[in-house]
Amino acid sequence: MYMERAESRIPAPIPERLEMMRRFMEQNTGDDFVMISVIDRYIRPLQVDGVKPGESSEEMFGKNMQYMYPALFARGWGCWAVA
Repeated sequence: MYMERAESRIPAPIPERLEMMRRFMEQNTGDDFVMISVIDRYIRPLQVDGVKPGESSEEMFGKNMQYMYPALFARGWGCWAVA
């Protein structure tokens, strides 16, 4: 089901990336693995719902992570943030 969703995305993913995802899921033994999220933030956040005028991207990231850290730790994930 996950691969069907990935394959139907618009724009379509690169075939090599789909194959890499498929291979990972087929070969996954359930052991631990490391996932890294690289986030490129705006210097000033876009003015969308939830962003107060004058708030920095760092402040917005912190608000986001108030939910994410407890959710990740509850699942046994370790997190490290680098500013």
